[in-house]
Amino acid sequence: MGVARALLGVLFLSACGASGRGPTPVFVTSRTTDATQSFEELRDAWERRDLEPAKQRAAIEYHVRRFPTDGSAAMTRLYLAFTMMQLGDYYRADATLAILEATPRLLRPGPEIDMFSIARAKSLRHRGDNAGALALLQPLAGKAVDETTRGIFLEEVTLASLGAGNDYESIAYMDAWLRGISEDKRETSRAKIAQALEAMSPAVIEGTYRAMRSQTGSGYGPDIQRLVATRLAHVATQNEDAQLARWLLDVTPGGADAFGDVGPAILELAASRRGLREVQGRTVGLLLPIRDPELRDAAASVLRGVSWALELPKPAGERKDAVRLVVRNDAGGKDTEGSDLAMEELFGEGAAVVIAGLDGTSADRALKWAESHGMPLLLLHPPEKEALPNRAGYVLGESRDAQVTVLARALAAAGGKAAQILTSSENTARTALDGALSQGGLQKARETVGCDVAPPRPGLPRFPLDAWAKQGVSTFVVAGPRDCLADTLAEIKILGQKKAFGSRPLVAATLDAELPDSYAHTRFFAAGAGVLPIIAPKPEEIGDPEVTAFYKEFGQTPKWWSALGRDAGILARQAVSALPANTTANPEAVIQRHAIVAGSLARARAPLWSTEAPGFEGSHVLARTLHVVEMK
Repeated sequence: MGVARALLGVLFLSACGASGRGPTPVFVTSRTTDATQSFEELRDAWERRDLEPAKQRAAIEYHVRRFPTDGSAAMTRLYLAFTMMQLGDYYRADATLAILEATPRLLRPGPEIDMFSIARAKSLRHRGDNAGALALLQPLAGKAVDETTRGIFLEEVTLASLGAGNDYESIAYMDAWLRGISEDKRETSRAKIAQALEAMSPAVIEGTYRAMRSQTGSGYGPDIQRLVATRLAHVATQNEDAQLARWLLDVTPGGADAFGDVGPAILELAASRRGLREVQGRTVGLLLPIRDPELRDAAASVLRGVSWALELPKPAGERKDAVRLVVRNDAGGKDTEGSDLAMEELFGEGAAVVIAGLDGTSADRALKWAESHGMPLLLLHPPEKEALPNRAGYVLGESRDAQVTVLARALAAAGGKAAQILTSSENTARTALDGALSQGGLQKARETVGCDVAPPRPGLPRFPLDAWAKQGVSTFVVAGPRDCLADTLAEIKILGQKKAFGSRPLVAATLDAELPDSYAHTRFFAAGAGVLPIIAPKPEEIGDPEVTAFYKEFGQTPKWWSALGRDAGILARQAVSALPANTTANPEAVIQRHAIVAGSLARARAPLWSTEAPGFEGSHVLARTLHVVEMK
């Protein structure tokens, strides 16, 4: 049966029961006044549904025991079968129906036979035979006339159709269900239909609602349209589908108010830029991961460097060009959803290039999205699992393992033989650090320790340096943030005062660890690249005018992350300067502008802080010569 035919048939059923004459009563002939009164009370309670199922069952069974051969016996047993099924006792319900089927004379043609078919169908549906249930129910369209039977029929044919996988047809049945019941039962039916819609495929829900809104006089009533729209609104918010949210608001009468509790969420989602595809003039996007404190600190430094390069927050009129910066946070954990949504928003905000990736994980996520969408991308850290970019992606940053190799060579030359690594890198990246140490000529002293390790008890050192010192470990490589290096040096100083080490320990740190405030109790080696590390006792001795200006602005010399952010900003600024200042959402124009920016990134040249190279020079990875500085 097609959707249109099912809908017409069920609406005919509804019209029969909802005519101006009111519901047609079920005529039952009882033999005595007591039997008549008892049955009338049962029927009234059944139609009103004002008794708890258990009490209703007890009342029906009492009537059957009192009047086993009365003319009301068949209808009463049908009430009993439905009540048993409502209580979940399908075994006894089937037995009751079997008694009626075995005694045909008990069932009179008309309402009793129809109600028996509905009961059998309900039992079949419960056992999973939805096709069998539909075979019993569909011939009843237009026949059942009393209101109670009509309501049960409409519910059952809807649920059986759903169970049989007839999704689109089921929604037509739902529409008829809502039209064919009395007002006092409408709210309960709405709740049941809303629950049924939740189990349906989102694609079916969306396809149905698009058909409802695109066809004038589609035949669907306002109740079912509102329920389908509300379900689709939940789908949109669950999937963060901003395009769907915008469409829903455009086509649904009543706007956000039509979606009930999910209305505010739909408004917020629709107001976001997700799902839009445009380039707004010369816009640079910045995606900053904030899932842990180390990344948040690095993100703040990157933002400082990018803003410096783009001359922000100067007014547009005071800048050399009208470059715009859009910033989004990536709070993604183990999955990519947060990153993808943030990249979607940057695309929707009109970014022509995005700066992202402060560690391997966030670099992987940003690169995968950007490569699949053709978005030019500047990565501040090399990808960990994804292949190096070969389309519109470019890598500015440097991996810790490359730095550890260079540091290990310097430590080996200084007399180190085995080194203890302390790092904030995830477990998957620690093996690479071990290999880098070996490649530089040192062995791993003990298992790598995480920078986030907690002290065994409050007030005690975080790292087991005392035990390491007793085992002869006096060479350390810190591949972690500034606080990790500071804690390591502080605990080494305490042990050094106790003469735990035979000589001054050797300590080396990667670029992101930055220069410590104190290292006199060690031989300290710092990784360097470009103008970093900047060693100048006085600001006037810095030498580079721009670095001096940065110091005067922020009260500190640029460190690794702020230098990378500045370099990314300089290159991005050059790349977007080739674009027109207007906005376009034309798909071909967007692709063309992204291609212009990607090509411009490959050719951009400027004095950079994080490398001696002037730019990518046609490559997708920024060349860099790492060096080591022993601090005196």
